[in-house]
Amino acid sequence: MPLDAGRPLGVRRWPRLLLLYGTIFPPAMLLTTIAFWPMWHHRPLLALGNEVLSLALLASGILLLDEPGQESPAIMLIGSSALLTAGWLDNWHVGPLPLVSVPASPLGIVLAGWAMFRYPNSPSEMRVGTRFFVFIFTWLLTGEAICIAVSRPQWNGFARNAWWPALLPDHQFFTVASQITNAVGIIFAVTYMLLWIRRRKRSHGISRRLVTPIAVAASFTCAITIVELIAVAMSASSAAMERIYAIESFVEIGVPAAFLVSVLRRRFARTRIVDLLLRLRGPARAAAVTDALRTVFEDPALEVVGWSAGIRPPDESAEPPLPWPPGHGSGRKEHGSGRRELPITSASGEQLAVILADPSLSPHDDLVRAAIAASSFALENAQLEAALRAQLQEVRDSRLRIIQAGITERRRLERDLHDGTQQRLLALKIMLAAAEADTTDTKAQAFISRIRNELAQVLDELRDLAHGIHPAALSQLGLDLAIKSMAERYTIPVDVSLPAGRFDDAAELTAYYLIAESITNAVKHARASRIKVSGQRAGNWLLITVTDDGQGGASVSAGSGIRGVIDRIRGIGGDAELDSPAGQGTQIRAQIPCT
Repeated sequence: MPLDAGRPLGVRRWPRLLLLYGTIFPPAMLLTTIAFWPMWHHRPLLALGNEVLSLALLASGILLLDEPGQESPAIMLIGSSALLTAGWLDNWHVGPLPLVSVPASPLGIVLAGWAMFRYPNSPSEMRVGTRFFVFIFTWLLTGEAICIAVSRPQWNGFARNAWWPALLPDHQFFTVASQITNAVGIIFAVTYMLLWIRRRKRSHGISRRLVTPIAVAASFTCAITIVELIAVAMSASSAAMERIYAIESFVEIGVPAAFLVSVLRRRFARTRIVDLLLRLRGPARAAAVTDALRTVFEDPALEVVGWSAGIRPPDESAEPPLPWPPGHGSGRKEHGSGRRELPITSASGEQLAVILADPSLSPHDDLVRAAIAASSFALENAQLEAALRAQLQEVRDSRLRIIQAGITERRRLERDLHDGTQQRLLALKIMLAAAEADTTDTKAQAFISRIRNELAQVLDELRDLAHGIHPAALSQLGLDLAIKSMAERYTIPVDVSLPAGRFDDAAELTAYYLIAESITNAVKHARASRIKVSGQRAGNWLLITVTDDGQGGASVSAGSGIRGVIDRIRGIGGDAELDSPAGQGTQIRAQIPCT
């Protein structure tokens, strides 16, 4: 099944599970109660243990039917429940039931063991397990058939009149065959334990969490089975065997209990995908995605490689991503390092990255699909966020270039006015003064004087215009002295406390216009009696505060002056805010990037 297929993460599965229990469990409980009914009268503890075991195996089999890809072990558990129940049908002493019970019980135990080994469908372990259990089944069926053929019912502990083939009854041969069967059974049990020890040692991550309770239950079951077989070989008394059988039934209840624990762990692992979504709901980072997937898959060696452009931000301190693995376009497969390749693709089919995970994730494709879907969602968001971040940075850079170009053009225009037009007009004023002094005509002198006065006003207006375009004092003296020089022109007190030293042109000019506009507004509109200008340098920021004791009520939207200055501040990457409650004065605070 492909990784992008299958049931979505949030689909509810409980109604189907309840339907299975409601359909299968009641009739099975009735049949099991009937099967163990004779035993309840004479051996109630043994009856209780075996009936609970049979029903618990059935319940765990039904539970596995609802788990993705676990149909085979589910059917085996249901079959083992039926066989273990049939193993006690000899208590009815009716027709062929004693004969049926002889092979049913050991075959039920072996089938349950096979179901345990198939969970959760690890391909490499399944191949080993299939060969092992096929051999066991063949041996058991052959051995039990031989023992039945060469024995009589009373040799097996049944009534003399029980239905029995007894083809070639030979007590000595029967005894030897039974001993060999028991001895081989002990060897099988020991081998099964060793297989579980090897399997748990080789398992990792999620598979180890699921395998551990099954391995523990298998070990205890094998141990009690070995005890039973040794007791049978030593011809233990019927009372001792009854106690062993009772203990064995209660110990084997650990098998369905182990399946329940593993299923709950698996479903808990599925809910951790939701946690993955929550962890990645913010801007995704390469390290965050990798750490989240390592947690979900319980694989500390997991790596995510081949990040698409834009997902990893330039300020990320992690190591640069590895290149695409060879043949990454082929989908799921084993990597050259023994890791499993899991491609993460966007909704449009674009490959965003590749997960290199433990191969033991193979039986958990539903969990893998959900985790990859969550990661894909997060990485697509990261890609969009990176694109928006790049566009926003481009807008900021563009605005900054425009502002810088404006500052340069203002400086050039101020210089041209000062060095060109203003100097020529000043020379003309001197020439007029000389002409006025040389002439003796009263009317001409008055006319020249009037021209000189008009020219003086033009020079003053031109000087003010040049100062508004780019204050010369700012370029010559710096922000602190330029503001103090400007403050001296006002009739109300203006307290200035600014850091000494020079800043870059954009910061100085922006701060100058902010202070000038604030003072102008305080004088013209707020009718302030005192103004305070303060500032400080904090790292790469120039912090400016302008406060007045005027009537307040100012608003950024009320005029274009202060709004234009704030736009300029934000254009170079800073920010400003206006606080002007009615009747309580006005305060403007700004932070301006500087170097």
